[in-house]
Amino acid sequence: MDLLDQAAAEIGKRHSGKYGRVYSLAMRVGMRGVRGLAQGIMRRARFGWQSEMRGDVGAIAFLFCAVLFLFREAILAGKIYYESDTVTFYFPLAMRVDQAFAQGRIPLWTPNMLAGFPLFADGETGILYPLNLLLFAILPAVQGFVWQRVIHFFLAGCFTYAYARLLDLSRSAAMVAALVFTLGSFMVAQMHHANVVNSATWLPLILFFLEKGLCSRGKRFYLYLTLAGVALGVESLAVHVQPVLLTSLAIALYVAFRVLLASGITVEMRSFGPLVRTGVVRSLLLLQVLFLVFTIGLGLAAVQLLPLYELSRYSFRGYRAAWEFATSFSLPMQNILTLLFPYFFRGPHGENWSPWVHWETTVYAGIAPLILASLAVIWVRNRYVLFFGVLALLSLLLAFGGYLPIKLYWLVWRVPVLSMMRVPGRFSLLFILSVAILAGFGLDWLRKRALSHGSSASASSLTQVRRDRFGLYLAVLAACLGGIGLLLSSGRAWLVTNRELALALIQRFYLAQDRGNATLTAEQAYDFLLHSLDLSNPRTIVSLVLLLLTVLTLFCFQRFTIAPWLGQGLLVLLVAGDLLYFASGFHPMISIERLVTPSAAIDFMREGAGLYRVYTWRHVELESNKLTQFGLAQFGGYSSLRMDRHRIYTVHAQRAGNRLLDLANVRYVQAAKDTSSSALSRYRPVFQDGENMVYENPNYLPRAFLVPSVKIIKPGPGVMRRMMESDFDPAKEAILEEPFDLTRLMVPDKVSTLGVSPDVSLMGSTEVVHYSPQRVLLRVQAARNALLVLTDAYYPGWKAFVGGKRTKIYRADYLFRAVYVPQGDHTVEFVFDPFMVKLGLLISAITAILLLLFWLTVIYESHLTKAALHLILKKDTRGSPEAVLPHGGE
Repeated sequence: MDLLDQAAAEIGKRHSGKYGRVYSLAMRVGMRGVRGLAQGIMRRARFGWQSEMRGDVGAIAFLFCAVLFLFREAILAGKIYYESDTVTFYFPLAMRVDQAFAQGRIPLWTPNMLAGFPLFADGETGILYPLNLLLFAILPAVQGFVWQRVIHFFLAGCFTYAYARLLDLSRSAAMVAALVFTLGSFMVAQMHHANVVNSATWLPLILFFLEKGLCSRGKRFYLYLTLAGVALGVESLAVHVQPVLLTSLAIALYVAFRVLLASGITVEMRSFGPLVRTGVVRSLLLLQVLFLVFTIGLGLAAVQLLPLYELSRYSFRGYRAAWEFATSFSLPMQNILTLLFPYFFRGPHGENWSPWVHWETTVYAGIAPLILASLAVIWVRNRYVLFFGVLALLSLLLAFGGYLPIKLYWLVWRVPVLSMMRVPGRFSLLFILSVAILAGFGLDWLRKRALSHGSSASASSLTQVRRDRFGLYLAVLAACLGGIGLLLSSGRAWLVTNRELALALIQRFYLAQDRGNATLTAEQAYDFLLHSLDLSNPRTIVSLVLLLLTVLTLFCFQRFTIAPWLGQGLLVLLVAGDLLYFASGFHPMISIERLVTPSAAIDFMREGAGLYRVYTWRHVELESNKLTQFGLAQFGGYSSLRMDRHRIYTVHAQRAGNRLLDLANVRYVQAAKDTSSSALSRYRPVFQDGENMVYENPNYLPRAFLVPSVKIIKPGPGVMRRMMESDFDPAKEAILEEPFDLTRLMVPDKVSTLGVSPDVSLMGSTEVVHYSPQRVLLRVQAARNALLVLTDAYYPGWKAFVGGKRTKIYRADYLFRAVYVPQGDHTVEFVFDPFMVKLGLLISAITAILLLLFWLTVIYESHLTKAALHLILKKDTRGSPEAVLPHGGE
């Protein structure tokens, strides 16, 4: 057994569940594949690849070093970049998923948040995302969380570099493009949204395979297009819907551009003969490419996308969002300043005074790349430059969302799937990628210009004219630099001398626009603006210095005969330093140790016996799903696909004088110490943890109990109105929203004579025999016919069995599950067996099998062709006396 087998065996031991052997086998195959790939590369290097690949390997190594530098604190000191979503969603749920993997199961459902939630269907944890499976199989959960970011940033750089090289850009130009996409504002700003970054990483690779396919012939054409589909499928498994939709838009536009407008389509279509250049055939080719890529991509990801679609129907995302919601987190038009000053809307202590959060409203690709991109737009006559220039402009206009006077985003809002989205600012993904490629073309133009820079005597008149134009461009750029500095200083002086007028203007034009930063005052915005305009502000100084250095470097290209490799190297280092400085300060940092250490309040609440839930009141910072990783079930929680009924239920539960939290099995309530609410007066304080209080609810109902009577109310607001009434007692009455044979239960008026209590009463008793995420087993002793209420969220995919026989599950009390139980002793079992997961798995499996069969056919036929050619050549050699003798028989 070699080292690879030992490593695979260790992975199998770590995952001791029933999937341990699967992990071990998969890792053994994967590691041997990596070893075989490395050996193949070394063999090819001996035959001439070494010199060709040395530069590319060096560029990739430089990218890797840049990524390691960005995440050095995480790797060496365990400190990660974070925002609230890191603490309240991604990290705790990643820990929960890792715990499920270690037990050998796929976490389809979790009872520990939102009164029960289909965690797999949510998709944001990327449970089946291949890189997540690999990382959490190899590494402990904490290290996997750290390296997840490192690997994806590195892959984003590699994919962009490969695509840029395919467009015939030089190594330095491709490296600039890779740095811009990897360390630009989208990837850096969204790094705390793990699934956003994981999905966006694959966009350059998809473009790479599309370009390769559209420039190939025969089976290679289909081979590369299938690989583009696989990359789309991997991206869709990540999964954040918005990057996937943006990628789909980019695919459609790119394929249309390449097929209908650009040259270089070499695919053979013999059946069409001379019509291959006509618009009709190109349109058919366009449809063929899009159908193939999207069918493979969506087919492979169906196991994730179908459950996601089902969940969306139960959340507010299941219908077209209101215009105000759809355009929230748009990019304010004044935030175009972040192209040059990425920290313009940040206060002296990192305070954000932009209308929306800074990670959605910052657009920064670096100073030098922005100038290089402008060079490409002005001077490079290239169809790719035209495409990415138009894409950059279009994506920027769409990112403005509701702020743009011409409602261009309205067209997006009308598209059925896109209408459920918000955050138009994320169109900056396409803008940053476009600027990255344009910057590469701009640097390549400079390189070629420097190589052709001869003596003035030998230069043609046309070349001299172009040099003069470039000199004029530099003069304008230098004038802009001086103008920016003058504008900053004079603007600040005007603000100081006209304070009252400035406050009025800020209130009227800045604070009156749509914004999520509701607490920002005119006085605060005024002070922050003074700080941003101050020429002694370090962030402002850095931007001006970078602009000056870029202009000076370009001037050296213009004025002096500078070695091209030196100028390119200076620009690459300038871009890397600029973007690393930007990225390193964008997010605050937190020690992972703090995230894995339970608070004193969590330890206190974990000491309670039995099944119960915790509810976190408003304004308790950084709790939400954090409780789930420590095994506490909570009635609240956070998800972008939170079920709409749960949201409405919790809104009503925080009002005084109702029993909604009692019904939801809530034993403990967390709230800030200074929270003033009459609803909290029903609970007694039992623990204080800093500024937070823990209250105990003495009247909470058990997780499952018998109810003697039913009232039927048609779906609508009437259900919640009845539950908010003071005489509503969930232990005596359950509310259903569909037909039920009321004669099987007691008349509601007679229930009061029973003296019902929810645990042991004249109705009987319930005992929880087994309670796991996807299976609940109860022993019920019913003294009379009753309705068994299980206060876990109602959701399709759950099946119920009474005495081993399938029975109907009713939606009870607006949110929960219930089954009818006749008089007597019974075992009642609830099992989560979602149809959409099985259907999606079937579609994904069929797609994968067909894809493998196609690849095997291509490989097999390729080998047969080679063998046939070998036999033919050998036969011809034997039959030709001249061919036997070398050098014509000498």
